[in-house]
Amino acid sequence: MAQSRSRTPSVAKLVEGSSAICYLMNLNFEILYANQSCAEWVGIPQEKLIGLRCVYSSTELNNHLKNRIRGLCPPPSLLTGQSANATISRQHEKETHYRSAFFTRLDDRLPESKQVILAIADSSNLLDLDSQNGLASKKLHDTLAALSDELNAAHTMTHLVGQSSAAIRMRRQAQIAIECQADLLIEGPTGTGKAHLAQIIFNERRKSEDQLVTLEGALVDRAILQKKIKNWVYDQQGSAGRDWLLILNIDQLSPAAQEELYGFTQLPNFRLRIIATSSHSLLELAASGRFLSKLAFYLTTMVLQTTALSERIADLPLLVQAFIEERNAQATKQIGGCSKEALEMLAQCRWHRNIDQLKEAVFLAWDNATATTLQSHDFPEEVQQLGRATQFESRTDVQIELESYLESIEQRLIARALHRAKGNKSKAAKLLGLNRAKLLRRLNHFNLEERTGLKGDHVVDSSAFLESDKDDEAQS
Repeated sequence: MAQSRSRTPSVAKLVEGSSAICYLMNLNFEILYANQSCAEWVGIPQEKLIGLRCVYSSTELNNHLKNRIRGLCPPPSLLTGQSANATISRQHEKETHYRSAFFTRLDDRLPESKQVILAIADSSNLLDLDSQNGLASKKLHDTLAALSDELNAAHTMTHLVGQSSAAIRMRRQAQIAIECQADLLIEGPTGTGKAHLAQIIFNERRKSEDQLVTLEGALVDRAILQKKIKNWVYDQQGSAGRDWLLILNIDQLSPAAQEELYGFTQLPNFRLRIIATSSHSLLELAASGRFLSKLAFYLTTMVLQTTALSERIADLPLLVQAFIEERNAQATKQIGGCSKEALEMLAQCRWHRNIDQLKEAVFLAWDNATATTLQSHDFPEEVQQLGRATQFESRTDVQIELESYLESIEQRLIARALHRAKGNKSKAAKLLGLNRAKLLRRLNHFNLEERTGLKGDHVVDSSAFLESDKDDEAQS
C-alpha cells in the first residue's frame, strides 16, 4: 500500500476543505482516507474511519461502526470495471439520506494490492431518490435499503422483503405484532421463515430484562413442558421482567402437552407470553379433533400468516438480492447481485421448502461465485436441473365438466347395449340393469331414437352403435 499512502497527502490537500464528500478505499473496500465532510456526514471522526471496511449490504449490521458506513460501499461491479456512478447513503435520526457519487479506480496498471478506489459525492443530499436518480427504483439494492427503512427493525427481515401484495401484508402484520404485547401465532407453509420471524418480533418487543424460552413442539412431552414452565415460575418470583415462551411447530405438540399448556394459561399468576409457529391452521385442526380446541382459541388471538414462495414469485429477485447482501455481511468477498439468466432459472424452479430452500441455494451459489454477479452455473446442480425440467412442464390445466362427461359415458353404454340387443329395448334394458321404462326415459332425454334411427323395438340404422363400439375399443 506504499503507493496509495504516497498519494494520500496530495489528495488531502485538494479535498480536505471541500464540502463534497471524498474518500479513498482499497479493493477490499477498506477506507484509507476520508475528508472532513465525509466524517461529518457519517458522524464518525476521521481517525476512526481509517481502516474500517464497508460491506455491500442494505440491511442492518451487528457492528455499530460498520453499520454507519455501509452506505459508503461502492457496487462490487467496480472490481471488474474502471468507474461507476452510484448512490451512497447514511442513516440519521431514523431517516436515510442519499447523495450521488462517482467511483473510479486509480493506478489500474499496478497490481491489485496497490490499486485504490476514489469516491467523490455531491455536496448536497438528494431530496427524492427516485426522481433525482431515475434508475434507483429499479435497482434492487436501493429498493432493499428503502424497505429496511420501512421495517425500521434492529434485526434483518429478509424473508419479508418484496413488493407483492403478500409481502406487503406480511410486513404490515409484523409491524402490528411488534407493537402489540398479545400472544401471537405465526401460521404458514414449511420454509417460509416462521421461526426467524418469531425471533425478530420478540427482539423488537422485548425489554432489557425479558427472556425467551424456546421449545420444539415435536420434541416436548408433558413432563418436559411442565418442568420448563415451573422453573420459569420459580425464577420469575419478584422479577420485573416479562418472559416469552416460543413454541416451534406447536401443531406437533402431543395431546397431553396441549392439556398441560392450557392448564398453565388458566393460572391467575401466569405472566408468560406465548409466541407459537404452526404449519397448519390450529382452528381447522381443532375442528377435525386433531388439536385441543380450548388451546387453539387461546393461541389464535393474533395470527400472522406467512405465504408460500409460489404465491409471491414476483418477490424472488428482491429475496435473492437480500440473501446475497446478508452473505456479504458475513465475509470479505462482495457480490453485487444475480444475473438475469440466473433469476429466470430460479423463477422456473419449484421451491418445495419455500424461502428457506431459496436461501440455501443462494448461499451455495455465493460460495461458488468467482465473479461479482451470481451466474446460473454457480447454483447447485439440482437447482439447475429443476429450472431446466420445469421449462417442459405443461402449464395448461385440463378442464373436465363432470356432468357432461358422465352423460357421454352413459350414452355410449346405452348405445352399446342396444347394439348388442339388436335394437330390442327390453333386452338392452336388461343388459344395463334397468327396467324398460327407465331406459325409454333416458333415450328420450338424450334424443337417441332420432339420432340412431330407432323405430319401435328395432334398429333401422345401427352404424352409430358400431362407431361407439369401435371408439371404446380404440380407447381401451
